[in-house]
Amino acid sequence: QIKYARYRLDESLKMLERAEAIDPSNVKLRLRKGATLRALASRRGDNSLLDASVREYQRAIKHKVDDGNERLAATELADVFGAKGDFDKAIGYLSDAMITAKDSEKAFILDQRAKAHLYAGHVDSAITDSHAALGIHDFGVGRQTLALALLVKSGVFMRDEKPAEAVSRTMEAIQTGTDIGGLLPVIAASPQTFPAIFAFLEPRMKEAGGDQMVAGKLCSASKFISGVDLQRLESLGADLNVVDPMRGTLLHCAVEESNLEAVSALLELGVDTNIRHPDGRSLLETTLIGTSPVRKEIRRLVLAKVGTPPGWKDPEVD
Repeated sequence: QIKYARYRLDESLKMLERAEAIDPSNVKLRLRKGATLRALASRRGDNSLLDASVREYQRAIKHKVDDGNERLAATELADVFGAKGDFDKAIGYLSDAMITAKDSEKAFILDQRAKAHLYAGHVDSAITDSHAALGIHDFGVGRQTLALALLVKSGVFMRDEKPAEAVSRTMEAIQTGTDIGGLLPVIAASPQTFPAIFAFLEPRMKEAGGDQMVAGKLCSASKFISGVDLQRLESLGADLNVVDPMRGTLLHCAVEESNLEAVSALLELGVDTNIRHPDGRSLLETTLIGTSPVRKEIRRLVLAKVGTPPGWKDPEVD
């Protein structure tokens, strides 16, 4: 544990393996070894170590999840599978852990399961779990999770042109006392939470500056944002020409991420193609990197919009 605390992870793992030879059935050893392997996996970017940590946590669960150590193993497994994007497995382990959990521990597991539901696309289940968690114990992280889930639900209503249904969810999110503007970096960075962006374009939120807050965060979604999303954002009054001081406009960001659908939609929506990237490059110059079919098609679209400069030659090598 001292080696682990000093982040001397290889030494920590060797000592745990020596301890394992002495007491191979020790559950706490399994938990510590799992945590060490996870930390090593993160440091090295080695998914095989992450898989090894899963095996250690699974070995810590004898039959049912019926004591504190086994609940801890189940919640750690949920974390690992959540990081892998397997949210159904994460939800399963958390559901097992919750059977015997009580009081604040149960509230924290419910909150963890609410997040897993949210990223699995089960927004209503996320809201239900968040309410249940806060009914047991009122804590800031739990209120933040509830606010996020409510904003996603509100945003889905706004995206689907149901503003009346969106209002109540937005108001409830505000009533949690969470700084909902502070959630925007999290919201914009994931396809599962991105619909919450539309909640900030609900009329009351717009009056409070929601549209301005959204505009500055759209670049975070440039890897996955769709043409349909962009059309709806534009119809709700979002400013698609805002310049991020590091990455430029949303169009620059979509080019950078090779998001052909977004580039095409933005050009069709008539965004300003004269805005230069913060480093001084023109829009066309930002397309010069890459020779893949997608990159070539992005260049073709931009050239059709801005015109072909004299002496233009498409890059032959990346």
